[in-house]
Amino acid sequence: MQLLAPAGNLSCGIIAAESGADAIYAGFSRFNARQMAKNFSLDDLSRLSEFLKRKNKKLYLTLNTLIKETELEDFYKSVEEASSVSPDAFIVQDLGVLQILKDYFPHIPVHASTQMGIHNSAGVEIAKDLGFSRVILERQITREELKIISQKSPLELEVFAHGALCCSLSGVCLFSSSLGGFSGNRGLCKQPCRRRYFSSDGRDGFFFSPKDLETIEMIDFFKEIGIASLKIEGRLKREDYVANVVQMYRRILDSDSEKILSEVRDLSESVVQRKKSYGFYTKKSMENLIEADEAGNFGNLVGKILKADSKGFEFEAFSTILKGDRVRLQSRSGEDGHGLTMVSMYRNRKPVARLNRGDRCFVPSQLRLKVGDSIFKIASSVAGQNRDFSSLPMYKKSHTVNLSIFISAKKIMISTEFGEWFMDLSLEVAKSKSLNSEFVSDFFKNSIDNKYLVEIDDVCIEGELFFPTSIMKNAKREFWSWFDALFIANQLQEEKRHFDANCFSCRDLQAREIRQDVYYCNDHSCGVESSSSIYKIAKPLEGFKEASQVVLPFFVPEFQLEKLTESIDDAYRSGIRDFRITNLFHFAILKKYNDIEISQGFPLPICNSFAVEAVRLMGLSQVQAWVELDRNSRSEFCKKSSLPVEIPVEMRLPLLVTRAKINVSGEILDERQNEFIVESKDSLFYVYSKNFLKLEEEKSCSKYFEAASDSLKTTDFNFSRNWE
Repeated sequence: MQLLAPAGNLSCGIIAAESGADAIYAGFSRFNARQMAKNFSLDDLSRLSEFLKRKNKKLYLTLNTLIKETELEDFYKSVEEASSVSPDAFIVQDLGVLQILKDYFPHIPVHASTQMGIHNSAGVEIAKDLGFSRVILERQITREELKIISQKSPLELEVFAHGALCCSLSGVCLFSSSLGGFSGNRGLCKQPCRRRYFSSDGRDGFFFSPKDLETIEMIDFFKEIGIASLKIEGRLKREDYVANVVQMYRRILDSDSEKILSEVRDLSESVVQRKKSYGFYTKKSMENLIEADEAGNFGNLVGKILKADSKGFEFEAFSTILKGDRVRLQSRSGEDGHGLTMVSMYRNRKPVARLNRGDRCFVPSQLRLKVGDSIFKIASSVAGQNRDFSSLPMYKKSHTVNLSIFISAKKIMISTEFGEWFMDLSLEVAKSKSLNSEFVSDFFKNSIDNKYLVEIDDVCIEGELFFPTSIMKNAKREFWSWFDALFIANQLQEEKRHFDANCFSCRDLQAREIRQDVYYCNDHSCGVESSSSIYKIAKPLEGFKEASQVVLPFFVPEFQLEKLTESIDDAYRSGIRDFRITNLFHFAILKKYNDIEISQGFPLPICNSFAVEAVRLMGLSQVQAWVELDRNSRSEFCKKSSLPVEIPVEMRLPLLVTRAKINVSGEILDERQNEFIVESKDSLFYVYSKNFLKLEEEKSCSKYFEAASDSLKTTDFNFSRNWE
């Protein structure tokens, strides 16, 4: 079972590998779900790749973010650069990204990101159909569900074993995006779930802040059910955290001793993190994952600010603090804190390098802080984190060449993938030491400038021959010149086709059917009048008897799949032929019907024309533009889509959906007076904005309505600002 560790920079990647990780996952450029990590330059990525390949370890690159239509060219260039270091796989969320990788980089395996929200065996089945080699499962599945999924899975499965947990189901959270345009689906989450909220009944608390995940006691279970990879979360974490956590899991994986667990527990206590839990793996943990009275801040509480002014702050230490430790200064609200490295500490006006419990200390700072703000230790120094890795060799991609060599007195002939090369010779019989195959093999293995990795399959020498070194050097030089010319010519012939961001676009818009359907989920009139519009009542599956279109539920745990399948069969027998999918796993259930129409809707994201092509090939007839798209991004997407596009012009938008028990309901406020509503339904908890989503229509697109009351406030979400 693979141990997979995070790396936010080169130092972290090297130290994680040295600490025992079998593989590293890292972000390159801005197209990944951790844009706030430092991520990698191409040179550092090349250094990490070379280091890992020499250690026989793997490198996975994350491309797990949603891509705008206007970003496709830049995205392709980034992937082209990243592919030059020969990663062992790409991790993706966007179906358009998957389509680009399949079309232009088919030699590199692709893993389905947890952001795709695959949470049952039907989802894994579709992932296989799409060409994925591994699925990183949704974090909000239980042990029992995981066991059944693994038994049915045709693919490798990867699960999260340690680290921070998102409160929301993967890939559907719009909480951060709604509070300023910082999309979690774009790697810019501001973690509003960690903030303090106020309920209408007078309570306040951190209602959405989950504990961290730790599974050191579940390793045997993961082994037993055949999990391929254990993933440690933490591309925003520093070297000390990653090194310690990797060592914890490495020791358990490599030991059969019963004592090892207690030893690892001791090591776990030294790791800087939040309160630990089993995450969503057990029912008990799921119900107690959130403690509203606890801030849930990352790190160990080491002090509280006693005084603060423009010159600095004074605090009392609750535990040992060393010079160079990294801390976060956190306000009571839970909003983003300030990071600070403790390089200047004064006790009794004298500089100190160490604080003990009970010591009072002054720290010079220009940060705006308040009395009562908390100080959390988030990192300490670790051996090697300050090493200079810039001199490490960079990766140089080599082509493997297999040779078979035949030598006689009259000629030398070498067989290659491009044919046979030969040279006439006139060799004499050896008087003493004759030519041997080992010498010939070693001699020809060194190609021109070591450009190729050479494998000698066979060496055949006819007779006892003397082969003068000067003649052999000439033969070697001429052979590799011949091979190099053929190799270059072959590369030019096989050069991949030029990337065209418009390759799936419908240039003649008249050739694409412009649909004017209006969908609405309410029984009452949506208040829209248009003689050219066809009104369809789109309803959830349980209300299909009054619907012309059935909307399928986006989250269906493994043990409810059979019931869902039966309900879809009932709808089909009743005459329903129009289905709206909201998660990829629906394709696995619907593919047995050959006379139905399938469209797509929230929260399955379609953001670019390559994603449209991916679902068109799977049988979709219409797509819905993703709700986070800004005006320009949406307009370009609608122009380029090869399928009719629907615009969600009016709908009630869930910002967060979770299986974790939320101990509040009804209306809540944050400290900035933003209003939200918390509801529960079918074992899920939903957080809605009190503002109804209302977007501009698009001339060439159909419309989706969920009628709003005139008294409700509305929001256009990110539509009028640039979608970050």
